[in-house]
Amino acid sequence: MIKRKGFTVIELVIAMTVVIVLLGLGTVGFRSSKVRYRDREREADVQAIAAYLEQIYPKEIKNASGKVIKSAGSYPPLPEEIGDTTSDLEIIFAGLDPESLTPPGVAPKKKIPSLPSGGGYVPSMPLSSCSYDYLCYTRPNDLQGSINEYIYAPGPASNELCTRVNPIDSIVINTYNCRSFVLIYKTEVGNKRVVVESKRR
Repeated sequence: MIKRKGFTVIELVIAMTVVIVLLGLGTVGFRSSKVRYRDREREADVQAIAAYLEQIYPKEIKNASGKVIKSAGSYPPLPEEIGDTTSDLEIIFAGLDPESLTPPGVAPKKKIPSLPSGGGYVPSMPLSSCSYDYLCYTRPNDLQGSINEYIYAPGPASNELCTRVNPIDSIVINTYNCRSFVLIYKTEVGNKRVVVESKRR
């Protein structure tokens, strides 16, 4: 007659340790794959935004009252005056799926991309060029972005104004001559800053 031998305490501890290690590795792998998936989603979103901006570049867009809010042959301008809302941008971006404007895990869904915070910067022009409560926007080199936003920064070139200035009194009269843009965000893997530039520069 063969006697059945049960597991010893040592064998049970070893078996449990192996199971715990395998579960831990599986969890880490699963989380890592989810992070990579979210980064791929961010990349796809920004490419969709960039493609949409190229698509509407040649079009003139007006609001409900007939005012031109984006000239033909330009990218969407940022709010022009300090008191302006983002309603014009919401009209301009209405043709794009809000899913593409919203990074993964962010709620509620966005109607427009994030805009450069802190207003505009005028590193190469006197502040008098931005008088009468007008904003002079540029494309600063140091915009960082984050995993929770896609920053849209239009401008002729890096650190140059995206405005049309009246040559007589230097008053900014509109921001419709945006000939290029950058979209900026960060990845979760490696916290890498990603910059997507417009086709036109």
